[in-house]
Amino acid sequence: MRLIDCDVHPLIPDAGDSLTPFLPEVWRRKLGNRELALANPLPASRYSHPGGRVLRPDAQPPGGGAPGSDAEFVRREVLDGQGAAAAILLPIQGAGVAAWTNAGEAAALASAFNDYFIEHWLKLDERFRLAAVVAPQDPQAAAAEVRRLASTPQLAAIWIPLLDILLGQEHYHPIYDAAAEAGLPIVVHPNGTEGIYQGCPSFACGMPRSYAERFVDLHQLAQANLSSIVFEGVLDRWPSLRFAFTECGWTWLPAFLWRMDTTWKATRVEVPWVRERPSELVRQRVRFTTQPVDEPDKQHRYIAQIAEMMMAKDVLMFSSDYPHWDSEDVTRVVRVMPEELHDRVFFETAAETYGIDVLTHA
Repeated sequence: MRLIDCDVHPLIPDAGDSLTPFLPEVWRRKLGNRELALANPLPASRYSHPGGRVLRPDAQPPGGGAPGSDAEFVRREVLDGQGAAAAILLPIQGAGVAAWTNAGEAAALASAFNDYFIEHWLKLDERFRLAAVVAPQDPQAAAAEVRRLASTPQLAAIWIPLLDILLGQEHYHPIYDAAAEAGLPIVVHPNGTEGIYQGCPSFACGMPRSYAERFVDLHQLAQANLSSIVFEGVLDRWPSLRFAFTECGWTWLPAFLWRMDTTWKATRVEVPWVRERPSELVRQRVRFTTQPVDEPDKQHRYIAQIAEMMMAKDVLMFSSDYPHWDSEDVTRVVRVMPEELHDRVFFETAAETYGIDVLTHA
């Protein structure tokens, strides 16, 4: 079976030392006394995993170090182990710049993370593809970063970490201009800052009080940003721009599409720039990934029904979320996904979205 994994998280265990060579001298001096901040751009979360680990212990490299930190071991586990033609790398540490208050520092760190993974991961194996992080606090600087990297081999997408500014708003237009010019999709993915740091997205109605509650509520962020890019006209203004909502869930999508369609019909005078049904815009331009897979009773029957209602043939892509605690084994997703969808979900849609050659797998 042909396979592309759309969500793999590489880590830098010693980010303070490792990122320094990729920072301009002015930022080395400025950040040199903040090594702990470099090594872990996010302070400890107020939501601790009840099992004590957010990373799988069985994903720890044989030589030691954090799961996801050894590029050679990830190549053996994810690419060779799954038989994957490609893996989209989403550096979660880099996306933590969303919590930084200084836009210049955030932009410098995002660039350093991108250059580190280009140098140490992409050169190791052509099957590794990078979703480059940009710092959304300064959209002009983020657009410049997109253009700087646009010609980089194996660059697959641009990851915009979420702020408390919805993705449909004018703040992000410079980034969308640059991404559309480069033919790169936009990745939307939780990054650990949501509901915790000022300036990052909040949850509806208030603060969750447990890890479990926050984990379940994460889909709110995807829903709010999906309706924003639809009704603010982003998909109409940039007809070639695509979005990949990764690790945002997907079983909620059918009812949400129905609600958007019904509302659009009743309120078109308010959003005249939305010229097609929202569900059709989503089918054409927005993608979702399989992890996390919800587990209803009679899952084979219900998952098949949901897959049909959400147009999974066009919008769903496989992801493992390696090496996180809730990562998905490809064989499990194969078991619950209707067989007639396998090639689309596990390979073709991702190949089209990320520009991976279907014939050569390169």
